[in-house]
Amino acid sequence: MKNNKNRNEQAAELRRLAEETYLKRAPSAPENPAALTPEELRHTLHELHVHQIELELQNEELRRVQIGLDTLRARYFDLYDLAPVGYLTISAAGLIQEANLTAGALLGTARGLLARRPFSGFILNDDQDAYYRHRKLLFAGAGQQTFELRLLKKTGGAFWARLEAALGQDAAGADEIHLVISDITARKQAELEKEKFIAMLEDKEREMTKFLYAVTHDLRTPLVNVQGYSGLLGKYLKELQETIARAALPEDLKNKAGALIGKSVPEALGYLTGGVLRMNQLITALLKVARVGRLEMRPEAVDMNALLRSVLGAFAFELERTGGAVKLEPLPPCTADAGALSMVFSNLIGNSIKYRRGETKPVITVSGKLKDAATALYTVSDNGLGIKAADLEKIWTLFSGIHQRNPEIIKGEGVGLIVAKRIVALSGGRIWAESKEGEGAKFFIELPA
Repeated sequence: MKNNKNRNEQAAELRRLAEETYLKRAPSAPENPAALTPEELRHTLHELHVHQIELELQNEELRRVQIGLDTLRARYFDLYDLAPVGYLTISAAGLIQEANLTAGALLGTARGLLARRPFSGFILNDDQDAYYRHRKLLFAGAGQQTFELRLLKKTGGAFWARLEAALGQDAAGADEIHLVISDITARKQAELEKEKFIAMLEDKEREMTKFLYAVTHDLRTPLVNVQGYSGLLGKYLKELQETIARAALPEDLKNKAGALIGKSVPEALGYLTGGVLRMNQLITALLKVARVGRLEMRPEAVDMNALLRSVLGAFAFELERTGGAVKLEPLPPCTADAGALSMVFSNLIGNSIKYRRGETKPVITVSGKLKDAATALYTVSDNGLGIKAADLEKIWTLFSGIHQRNPEIIKGEGVGLIVAKRIVALSGGRIWAESKEGEGAKFFIELPA
């Protein structure tokens, strides 16, 4: 109805203009049409028909333009008013000039009530400085500004928003700000929960490290006593054997005592001593894990070629004994604690030698490259026993012992890879493995470049 009314008003205005134009042109027209010659009449009629067709074409063009404008208006409504983010146009004086429906919904105010209101009135007091700092940068020509702050709803409460501000100009050429607002409250809450969870895990890890350190120290003292008294028992047992041998005892009693002292008791002592040694080994391993948690990392630029040459020097005897060889390719530098990093590569190379395949001579390759400008990637590969696919995750757990049943393997403490993983994580990197049983293993280490 409104559109029809507008069209009627436009038609009336057009009629009025046509009448005015006719009156202006009328004096130049012949006063007596009867005085026109037939040729002049035909010409005048021809002109009238041409003007009529021109008007029809113009009317058709106007209709097409009107339809196009209606389509653009509908598209504008969809793209601007119904957009999932808020759009605001703010004058150089800081007043809201235009807003879409989403902006009104975000700010808890009807769109029509936002016009001419200062945008700063919707910003939390604690975040006002951040807004004005970015606003100043924008007008200083620093380009588009993207920042986060808290906005207030007129209906009460605040929400976290991501603002993208760009400088534009109005119809008169005056500066204005085009602002896009996105509600990021859910993301901020998730980040806050994540930070709390990480802080809780770090606290728990520190508590566990302290507990582990204390327990291992407390266990070692009685274990040393057991180990010492086991040695004394062995000594006393030998003296007892000599005493019984000299004693005048019945033959059957002497034989029985000799069997106990010569076989059963030493066998029991052997189990006791072996258990003590294994327990001592486990405590040593736990202490190593605990100490890693207490390490104070001192990151610096590390020459990995020099570091690996130093590490390989410690394996010269083992490599000669097994006939092994290490191929050291050029390595990019990284940023880490050099001492801690030596422990990581020592463990990996030591495992490659230890877990060799039968009599096969171990061949180890250490290579590296820059993955990108911020990350260095190193690879340690071998031709050893390899690791079953099902065991690839187990190797990073305490005392995994995936090769413990292999009689050819010298049993270790079972914490080397745990220590390596902790050191790499503390260095801001990550470590993982790829392998197939019987086809060797590859260990990958990513570190800050």
